[in-house]
Amino acid sequence: MASVITYAQEDTLHISTDKRDGIVFSRYYVINDSQFMIVHYNKEKNDTIMEDSIPEYYQEHYKREVRIRDIKKKDVSKIDADEVFDYFFGLTEEELLQKLSNKMVAVDLDGSYQVAFFNKFSKKNEVFSFKIWDGKVSRISRPSTNTLPTNDVWTAFQIIQLKEYLGDMEALIQQLRKKYPSSKIKK
Repeated sequence: MASVITYAQEDTLHISTDKRDGIVFSRYYVINDSQFMIVHYNKEKNDTIMEDSIPEYYQEHYKREVRIRDIKKKDVSKIDADEVFDYFFGLTEEELLQKLSNKMVAVDLDGSYQVAFFNKFSKKNEVFSFKIWDGKVSRISRPSTNTLPTNDVWTAFQIIQLKEYLGDMEALIQQLRKKYPSSKIKK
């Protein structure tokens, strides 16, 4: 009798999902790093197809999911700037703050969390902004691809916010000059 394989096993990795109009109709899994399983859903029944090897088309999906799984196993202190998106996306706000508990976190005026991560290629810290929506990390961005102006993270956050504030003030002055051209607003 053949052994029963289910996708609830610990060594099963979900690699892809097909949706049509928001309805899932197929899920793709890799089991034991070698077997490939497809589960098709429809109104009448669910079909499962097993293959002994991973089709070539799904090899890249599989490699990407393995990479993400390995990144998520790391401690947050070991995360490089290039791994931030894969590491944090989809976490709840509570999970995010728990993982960032040992890092310096700034809260921006719009309520997003800003944290610096080291970039091993540029040898400097980069700021990442985490936007929360419905209790989950919904957007991760690098407010600037430029690196921080100093290695002191807290000072760097203050400098960045000051630059944004000065930029807003400059834009306001330009608008005033256009609105009141005869005034004595100096350059």
